[in-house]
Amino acid sequence: RNQKQKKHFFPLNYTFSKMMETKISPKKITRIVIVGGGVSARLLVKNLRSLSKKKKDNSIEITLIQSNRFSEIPFYLTEVLTDKDTFHGNSTNTPIADIDRTVFGVAESCRDGILSVRPLDEDEEQHNASIISIPFDVIVCATGSNISTIQATPGQSSKERQAEIDTLSKLLTSPNSHVVIGGGGAIGIELAGDAAEAKKKYSGTGKVTLVCSADRLISDATLDASQKAKQYLESLGCQIYLNERVVSHDQTTTTATELVLKSGETISCDAYITAYSRGANTSWINSSEENGEQENDDGTSSNPLPPGILSKQGGSIMVDDYLCSKAYPKLYALASTNDKPTPSIIPHMEEEAHTITINVLAGTNIKPHKPPPINAPIIYLAGRDYGIIVPEHAPKPMGVVCFKWCGFPCNMLLCPCFACGVCCGPCDAFFCGWCCGDPSGAGVPKTFAAAKKKGYVRDKIGYEDIGGKGMKAPKSIEIDRTSAATLS
Repeated sequence: RNQKQKKHFFPLNYTFSKMMETKISPKKITRIVIVGGGVSARLLVKNLRSLSKKKKDNSIEITLIQSNRFSEIPFYLTEVLTDKDTFHGNSTNTPIADIDRTVFGVAESCRDGILSVRPLDEDEEQHNASIISIPFDVIVCATGSNISTIQATPGQSSKERQAEIDTLSKLLTSPNSHVVIGGGGAIGIELAGDAAEAKKKYSGTGKVTLVCSADRLISDATLDASQKAKQYLESLGCQIYLNERVVSHDQTTTTATELVLKSGETISCDAYITAYSRGANTSWINSSEENGEQENDDGTSSNPLPPGILSKQGGSIMVDDYLCSKAYPKLYALASTNDKPTPSIIPHMEEEAHTITINVLAGTNIKPHKPPPINAPIIYLAGRDYGIIVPEHAPKPMGVVCFKWCGFPCNMLLCPCFACGVCCGPCDAFFCGWCCGDPSGAGVPKTFAAAKKKGYVRDKIGYEDIGGKGMKAPKSIEIDRTSAATLS
């Protein structure tokens, strides 16, 4: 009987094991390439890893393309330009966590399923590096806006960036230099205020001139906020041109020059600094539309991207309700790289990253994007000593009650949460100004400075190690240059 049972069970077990071998196979790996290493890229990585762990889905492989071997936290860039010693404290070159492969390099072009990247050498220089091909199933553009000088140039080394900052900082803070700043948006007024405040500390002949192409500063803000910014900058001695544009120069120059304005007026200055966006950082997509079919390094061929991916104005990626390219379904776009009109603030970036994560992991577009409402006041800095609160975006009547009526000392007595924020957190007691007074003033930048020391914002967006490790060598997966040029 035992022999019969053994004979009976052996083919049953064998048949079951064969069924398992033939019918259960590993899930196909989805190769996700993220181009960019800033805030939106970090938020996307967090979302992808969090949701994939929650779903116990190990079928994604993330490759990150970072154009510099260091990252600057974007909220303190004007401070770095006017204080050269803060660059290291606002930078890190520790790679983003939870990445399967980090490639330090500049995206050159893109074809269907293949991204061409020029890698950076170990000494951070870009010269003489051969282009490599990186295959993908899904590619996400998270390269942000093109704001040269204010942020590092793709491929720039930390030494080159520090040298650039040293030059700009000397010109911006020198008591006898005349600096012209192009751009009257949030970045332009903050940089102008930082420079004018620094110059005002010393007696000299230097000044700051701000050239704005719109009819008022920070034109996307309320009229009241625009007027406050203009009044404060003029109180520091800034000369402001509205409805004007520099037509003779479109790049920053750190040598004495003569600028020509749209009206024909000329301005002699020691430096001209551009502080405005030139559109999305999508040139690597634009350059690929001109080429035909091409043979790859592994012998296969790839087709060019279809035309019509980028908008004609600003170069942003035209996306559908799912944040997926209308012309190329393998491409998603985050934050300022897509053509959605929503501002690139952290709550919106988080929601966009969440939307893309759900659609990528699902393998199809199932979740349309719904931008969250702005339920908090918008804040603009016009230097390190003055900030402007726009309470109109806060839920009514909270915006009026909390930010216009209930200032110091009432907010300390009637609002326990605010009092706790002053005693234990970063809030300045005069964050909302005096009771029934103007909420704008010195309390706003003081609160920002305290929040920076506490690290609230940087930890939330994945810059936990900013400045903590200095500029040590990154622990990343480097490219094996002895292998084939194609990454597989």
